[in-house]
Amino acid sequence: MTAVEAERQGPVRERLLAAAAAVFLERGFWGTRVQDIARAAGLSSGALYSQFDSKSALLAEAVATHGEFALAALVHAAGESDQSVDARAGRLGRTLSGSATPLDTLLLDAFAAASHEPDAARRLRPGLDELHDAVRERVAAIRAAGELSSQVTDGAVVALVESVILGTVVMRATSIPVADDGEATQLMHRILTALADDEPGKEP
Repeated sequence: MTAVEAERQGPVRERLLAAAAAVFLERGFWGTRVQDIARAAGLSSGALYSQFDSKSALLAEAVATHGEFALAALVHAAGESDQSVDARAGRLGRTLSGSATPLDTLLLDAFAAASHEPDAARRLRPGLDELHDAVRERVAAIRAAGELSSQVTDGAVVALVESVILGTVVMRATSIPVADDGEATQLMHRILTALADDEPGKEP
């Protein structure tokens, strides 16, 4: 069996995505070479390029689809739909605070790549769609539980939550100061309470 034939066997794409996730998190996007990923996957650079047109495309797909590295994992920040307002506010407050992580920086790199590389944008899109769907499902469940005002739409709340999650990723990755944990939690509690109020002008 030739080396090329061996490379075609097995879940080559999954091996590359798993290796890319690990190497990118360890070295960052700019510190990672294609050869590093191929070596970590036990494959050649040619095998990588048979699956992905560029390092940016590989990053975008890894961010979009690969396990806990995936964009949809960020939905954890929104809390479960059956949680109390206090619990959801605490989860969102923690999202608005904290220090930058390697994943924050990689997500920003993936967004940048998608903005000017059509292939990277195409590979990132499913992850963004999954993130959107996960938030939408949680908002719909909160609506069904009677905890969302009839005066606001599900779409507007989904956009707000996504803006908080993705905006905070960008802020942390670019060293823009983020809110203190306690202050952010207090703010999110007020916002979530207001969103559930059908009489916003009424004193609590």
